[in-house]
Amino acid sequence: MVIERLSHTQSWCFGDNRIILNNVKPTTLNQEQLNQVVRTVKKINAWSIMTRYMPNKGGRDSFFFALAGTLNRETNWSSEESERFVEVLATHSGDDVKKVSKKIKAQNLETDKNIYGVKELSKILNVNLPCIDELRPPKNLNKELVTLKLGEFLVKPYPPTEYLQYPITGKGKIVQVWANAGHGKTWFCLEWAAAIANGQDFLKWKCSEGGNEHHDGSIPYPVLYVEGEMSVSELQDRLKKIKERYLEEKKEFNIDYFYIAPLREQPEQTFESLTSKAGRANVENTAKRIFKETGKKPFIFLDNITALTVMQEKEGADWVELVHWFNSLRAKDYGVIFLHHGTKAGDSSSGSNLKERSIDISIHLSVPEDKEFLDLDDEKNTQIKIKFDKWREFNFTKHSKPFIAVLNRDNTKWSFDHLLTDKQRKVKELHDSGLKPLDIVEKLKKDISQAQVYRIIKILKNYRISNLNQKIKYFKNYNVDFVIVKKFDKQFSKMKSLNFIEQILYKKLNAKYIFVSNNFRFGNKREGDVELLKSLEKKFQYKIIKPKPLRKKNKIISSTLIRKLLSTGNLDEANKYLNRNWSVEGLVRKGRMMGKKIGFPTCNIELKKYVIAKLGVYAVKVYIENRKTFLRGIANLGYRPTFNQKKILLEVNIFNFSGNLYNKNLRVDFVKFIRKEKKFKGIDQLRKQIKLDLKVAKQTY
Repeated sequence: MVIERLSHTQSWCFGDNRIILNNVKPTTLNQEQLNQVVRTVKKINAWSIMTRYMPNKGGRDSFFFALAGTLNRETNWSSEESERFVEVLATHSGDDVKKVSKKIKAQNLETDKNIYGVKELSKILNVNLPCIDELRPPKNLNKELVTLKLGEFLVKPYPPTEYLQYPITGKGKIVQVWANAGHGKTWFCLEWAAAIANGQDFLKWKCSEGGNEHHDGSIPYPVLYVEGEMSVSELQDRLKKIKERYLEEKKEFNIDYFYIAPLREQPEQTFESLTSKAGRANVENTAKRIFKETGKKPFIFLDNITALTVMQEKEGADWVELVHWFNSLRAKDYGVIFLHHGTKAGDSSSGSNLKERSIDISIHLSVPEDKEFLDLDDEKNTQIKIKFDKWREFNFTKHSKPFIAVLNRDNTKWSFDHLLTDKQRKVKELHDSGLKPLDIVEKLKKDISQAQVYRIIKILKNYRISNLNQKIKYFKNYNVDFVIVKKFDKQFSKMKSLNFIEQILYKKLNAKYIFVSNNFRFGNKREGDVELLKSLEKKFQYKIIKPKPLRKKNKIISSTLIRKLLSTGNLDEANKYLNRNWSVEGLVRKGRMMGKKIGFPTCNIELKKYVIAKLGVYAVKVYIENRKTFLRGIANLGYRPTFNQKKILLEVNIFNFSGNLYNKNLRVDFVKFIRKEKKFKGIDQLRKQIKLDLKVAKQTY
């Protein structure tokens, strides 16, 4: 007889006959009742095997002795249960039950293990006995939990969480990445895996060392990527593109640290389900082998849970073993990133809420709302909204705020930008137009407080490539006859778009040609656009010119592109597209005099509202106010991690210069990126590195 436990039916099977009892509702069992059913089924299984293989008359005494000894030592059955089991078998074989029981009780079954144990029973039956494994009690039944007194626990030197990309990629972290079909889960995770394997940044998360948020550690780590769904040719194509981009960017691609397990290469093109012991063991054994080969425990990517398991997703019981496994991997310091689909409604990940309990981070990928889309070429770029449903350590912090990730499909390069709220967007528009914080408060006084405006501006402050004074100087260099600078005050902000055309463009400026881009907006509440300007060409006697975007190597040259190049340290390309060296201006302020103390005096320059380039060391040209020629130098842009500085500074050492530059305005041209910012163990090590940096900088010009 076979008993099947099904979700919606009950059935009995007798031989080849199967009876489905559809009109009988399945009985809901508590855990104790379920354990009893399982225990009984295991007994039936063991009994059926014994009857099939037990010897004929003449050798049954040895069989019954070995069976009784096995049950006595290998199971947690009571003596009554064991005796009853043997009696049933004796009855089945036609033996005298009372004689069998008397003989068994006369033997010392507990001590004579060689004669009366599982090995002897297997020998007699001439068959392996997996059924005995089923009868065995749980191991370590008599052991206690390991406990520590609080004083012992608090002083025990447990290592802190080690982050590879702070703080998203940490050892022992379980991460869920979920989205509806076609929303970029695999693209996102393949790029993430490649960044781990090569010790590179991933989106806004920087490579770290020892959990330091600001330190660029570049520490490669092995990856095991289990892909259970995608076409192998498409998977190969994506990884080839990622590798080619790394090489184009002059980054090494560590192919020996990226282990991929595609569906196509598995026996019979299928994986053992992760809901089975065999499936979980296959993954974990592979991870152990990678650990042995590399000396580092790999990060495990499971793409995706639906394809790699066989289960009813909404059944909490089906997730139990998987959740226990995740917790076990966490305890062993393995990082796990698993991909999962969303529900039909798209408002949560599919499956039981039970899985959420083991997750440290849950990342949701989705299509941005219309107002959230960045102004980019849609033919080349895919925009994905990144939102965090859960982040155990960093809930309600700056790290858990949503943002927009951008995938350039031509070169597979990822970038990101801030996701602004409606209030932030309003403040940014007004701030970019030239309004001061107090003027913004006055304009938006019904919707926002002064404190909120200042907080938002603080978020947006590092944004400009050039300040106003720099722009005016550049205009002079290109023979622009005059520049009109209009303060965007309260009165001007209220001007309607039609009034702006008539009063400013036509009557005051008498404009004949107007150059504007397709997304140009003007007037109160941004009501005016290019189409409005074109419709009034004849009336106000001007001509609208819409210049084509400036391109180089099929790239649109824009401020967004320049910012991205600077943030990634691609200074050569940024300067080429700018057609000049990127530069900043600022006043020299007195610092902590650390440079002077170690023998390399520097000028500390205030950075206000500038976009921040990649932190590190640069060869620079320095222009001092009222001087026509430049001086050569070297600069460090960053936090000075050796001295635990918490604020970004620009420190410039000018070669062969002595004099007081405090409160003087300096222009610093960034000529060459030398190296990333690094934390040194001591001052001596820092001095040695600075000397090497100076040699490189002096050879630049």
